[in-house]
Amino acid sequence: MKELKTFVITCLLLLPVIGWGQSEFTRRVSAEEMGYRGKVQAVQRTEFCTDEDNKFFVTTAEAYNEQGLRTDMSIIDNIYQTNYHYEYDGSGQLVYYVATFSDGEKDSIVFHYNNDGCLSGYEEYMLSADPTEGNSVTDFIVTCDTQCRVLMCASVWYDTMRYDYDSTGRILSMTGHGLPDKIKTFHYDKNGRLERVRMGAQYYEDAHYRYNVQGDTIETWQTNWERFEKEKGAHEVGEHKYFSYTEYDDHGNWKKADVRVVENRKPYVYHVVRTITYYE
Repeated sequence: MKELKTFVITCLLLLPVIGWGQSEFTRRVSAEEMGYRGKVQAVQRTEFCTDEDNKFFVTTAEAYNEQGLRTDMSIIDNIYQTNYHYEYDGSGQLVYYVATFSDGEKDSIVFHYNNDGCLSGYEEYMLSADPTEGNSVTDFIVTCDTQCRVLMCASVWYDTMRYDYDSTGRILSMTGHGLPDKIKTFHYDKNGRLERVRMGAQYYEDAHYRYNVQGDTIETWQTNWERFEKEKGAHEVGEHKYFSYTEYDDHGNWKKADVRVVENRKPYVYHVVRTITYYE
């Protein structure tokens, strides 16, 4: 449950601009995938809302090496903090990843590669903060295509996941073997950016993304296609967000944004400030 919660928070704070990639299951994240322009060294992002009914303050800090790969990330939400650390070999392959949560629990992963440099498997260690609960380790077997894209990931404890790609290497679908409700399909706009993610099979929900001419996200929302009595078509669920960018730096990365949130309750606005440093 910890891993799922962290994934949701990370998506909220660090919505990629280009689209979903291998990082969703390999944990290897690049500055390019995150939509950063230039040779980024570090990014600090603060999101805050002063609205009386929706107050929050969240800070995220990221560090990247000179090859453009994320080495550390920290998310602070009120009194809670989650830290992530990434280690690579001389070829830029991620060999070790660890997430440390505020309560002391750790999610630690060791990755293995074959002679072609493709991911062949990994061990995930869940280290409990409570000594009475004990720790756990799960082995995963991974198969890749000739371009080292993950085709299947399987363990004895979890569902086998299969992945399909288009001719350019973008992910098209994720399927849990024997579990149609775990199907995800990915759809892209004419510029190759992620436009829609569909989750489910017989009943499904769509997550939508829209961008400005610079390629930055300007709108996100979700629609639910589950049919209720006398309903037709999709209906919107969750928060509909509109992003407005008020300042950019010399590299083309935005520095300040206002986000208008519309839901069933009263609309409100929160603000985002980013500070980015570069190697050059």
